[in-house]
Order: sequence, then C-alpha cells, then structure tokens
Amino acid sequence: MRAMAPSPQDRFESAEAFGVALADAAGAAWGPGWASQRAGVGVMGSAPIVRAVERTTPSTVAKTASVPAPPTLDAPALPTLDAPTAAAAGAPPTMAAPARAATTVFPSAGGVTRHAIPEVPESPELEPLEQFARPGGAPPPPGDRKGRRRALLIGIPVAVVVVAVLAAVLLSSGGGKSGGGSPTATSTAGGVRTIFTDTFSNPSSGWEGVDDANATESYNNGTFRMLLKTPKFRAVTDTQFSGSAFRSDLVSLGDVAVEADAEKLLPTNLAYGLSYRRGTGGEYYVGLVYSDGQTTIEKVVPPGKSGGSVLGAAQLKSASAPGRKHLRLECSGPAGGPVALRLFVDGVAAVGGTDETGLAPSPVGMFAFSSDGVPSEVAFDNFVVKSLPGAPPS
Repeated sequence: MRAMAPSPQDRFESAEAFGVALADAAGAAWGPGWASQRAGVGVMGSAPIVRAVERTTPSTVAKTASVPAPPTLDAPALPTLDAPTAAAAGAPPTMAAPARAATTVFPSAGGVTRHAIPEVPESPELEPLEQFARPGGAPPPPGDRKGRRRALLIGIPVAVVVVAVLAAVLLSSGGGKSGGGSPTATSTAGGVRTIFTDTFSNPSSGWEGVDDANATESYNNGTFRMLLKTPKFRAVTDTQFSGSAFRSDLVSLGDVAVEADAEKLLPTNLAYGLSYRRGTGGEYYVGLVYSDGQTTIEKVVPPGKSGGSVLGAAQLKSASAPGRKHLRLECSGPAGGPVALRLFVDGVAAVGGTDETGLAPSPVGMFAFSSDGVPSEVAFDNFVVKSLPGAPPS
C-alpha cells in the first residue's frame, strides 16, 4: 500500500493527496456519489478532497491532488440578461427544508411573517424590471421533499472510509469551508470584530426554511437558496434563530455591517440583498441589487401599510452581469434618530441612504424579490456580521 511504503518518496506527497486517493477508492468500491447519496454524509475539507468525495460520475483515479480551484456556487452557466435563453429557464434541483408554519420576525410586530409576502416593496423602480414569461406555461419543478438526512451508517466499511477521509482533511492545510454558524473572536485593525459567520455547510446552523407553492428557502450544497415561484413575491429569512441555534447577540444588532456572497441562478430578473433592523410595525431596511442594473436602499413595510420608501437608488453596470457578487450593507445611527445606510457591491460603494426616523436594532438576514418572470432563484454564501470601526462591543 502506497500510504505505508517504507520509503518517504514512495508515499503520498501530502495529506491532501492521500485524502483524494481514499475518496477515489471509496467511489470505485461503492459507486459515484457514495457519501452524499448512499451514506448521507457531508465532508468538509480542501477543494480537491471535497470534489473527490462528492463526485457523481466515474473517476479516473488521479495519482496526485489537483490544484484547488476558486470556490464557486454550484450553479448552471447563465446567459446574459439581454438574451435569456429558454434552456436556462428551468430551476436547478433544490434540496428543500421541511415546510413550516410562518413565524413572527419581530416579537412585537403582529401579523408579520419571516418568509414570502405577496406584496411588492414600495419602490418606484420595480416596474422597469424586464419581464420574462414562464416558458410554455409550465409550473416550476417541485423541490426535493425528502429534506436533509442526518449521517447514516451503511456498514462498517463505509464508516472506516469516512473516518480516514476526515483524518486526511484534518491533516491537510487546505481548509475548505469551515462549519457554519460560528462566532469568531478575531479582530482587525480599527477594532472591527467578527460577531457571526456562516458558510451554510451545517444545515442546523439556524436559518429557517420554507417550502410551499410560493417559495422554497433551504440549505443546498453549502449555500442557502431562495427559489421564488410566484410573481411580485418577496421572501426574507434572518438571524432570529430558534431552539439550540438561538443566540441572544443576533436578535438586537444595531451599528454593524452585514456581508454575504450572492449569485442569481436563473435568467429571470429579480432583486436580492440583505435585510437590516426592524420597527414595531414590521417595517425593515433592505440593500438590494436589481439584476436589470440598479441598486437601492429601501424601507419596506408589510402589505397594506404605508410608509415604505426608497432611501437611495443608483445605477450599477455590474449589477446586471452574471456571477457571484459580494454584498456589504452598513447601518449606523440610533433608533428614532437619523440612521445612515450604505450598500457596497464587490467592494465598490454602490448606493447610500438616510432615514431620519431610524428603526430599532434587530436580527439581520437575506432577502429576495421576484419580478413578473418566475421561477427566479438566488444563492447566498459566506454570511458574516461585523462591528463597524470604532463601534463599542455589543
């Protein structure tokens, strides 16, 4: 056996190469996709190890580990917005969370729900969204109703291979995605603290999913996806976690910055972004990227209520480009007083706005809104909450 060769030069050149070889051998013995499809086991590690474990087609077993590729969201190639194709209109398979009854987003906001709401944010800029008809009038494909299974042992040999691969992951220096929902004690220059991070690798990190005729929100392959099935529909999920995932420091966030990577997965237009602060009537702020090429800061109110407004709007050429975008929404100011908000896209200050009657600290989260064309879908990854420079500890 190569791993036990007496001469060092005859062994694997790295722990990562050893892990890839173990994963390929397991795939040859139990078939492609053995970890996720047969055992229900998720493996975290360097990119080559994870690719080898999750490979769903027969592998030509490599002798050495390949150079890790930059991480990307697991999404189909997209056409440009100017020329959407019918072939790209179908929604990719989505692993749906079990359906749950809607719950209140803010304790004192009666009748407000955390999830999809069939009313449009009060923005005069919504109508220019280019409209795409659903091809052939076909309904959106059903989500995977099986949900995520916990790790399932199917025999001692599978368990042994999983342990070996995990050991190789721990020994390697690649790292890959770390577990989700973790507080971090690190700080950077200027006293910026990382309050919360989530890579969505752990489906129990706390984000509440929904699966109904209007929308599906769920963990999926290390991302959190929002699939909207009804036109003019908005959906939001936030850090008001429940059960063992609950954290008191995530339900009253004031002067912080929220960051996440986001990628539009289907050619139909939509708006997507980050949500921030809440009022007692259920109103909240969102920093949005519209896939037709604009960015906004909006104050959104529940259906049937007045007071929503666009606090800032600006055109951004890169907003209409396909691919992953890094979003950062900053908010600072007292509840009831002037609150300043700024949205950055890929490190560029895109738009800002001010609310003279600022909303109160609250959970933060992710938001999506569909145009007339459905289905539309966005995937979020690498969600981070940070303090602002000079802000006191919360």
